Parts: sequence; structure tokens; C-alpha cells
Amino acid sequence: MHLLKKWKKWYEPSEEINVRWYNSLYNKVEIEELEVIRLLPNKKAPDQSGLQYEWFKHLPESESKAFRLKGTAKHQ
Repeated sequence: MHLLKKWKKWYEPSEEINVRWYNSLYNKVEIEELEVIRLLPNKKAPDQSGLQYEWFKHLPESESKAFRLKGTAKHQ
């Protein structure tokens, strides 16, 4: 069996997954949302992403802007 054929089924879109579930991932992150995160206490449990608030709090301004814009770029 050719290697690509062997793995093809694993990379086919699953019918059990509704692509609309992920539409909000493309929403622009507003600066106000990042400001609220900066005000939250440290050393709290991460959310489902596994990222703690501290990671966002220490983003330099240039990275913060890039992070906000990333949400607007739809995956092709």
C-alpha cells in the first residue's frame, strides 16, 4: 500500500465535525479583550487551550497586534 493512501483516511474531513463550530476562531481579538486579560490574577488554571493568562499578559505590543490580526486571516 502506498504511504499516502494509507494515511488519506486520517486526513479526510470527518462528517461528525461541524465546520461552523470553528467559525469563531476567525473572529478578530479586540484590544479590550487583551486588556481584560491583563487585569486578571496570575497563577490560575489554564483554559481548554492550555495557555495561561500570563502568556498573554507578557506579549509585547507588536506581538499583541499580530495576535489580534491573526484572527482575521481565514485558513484557506
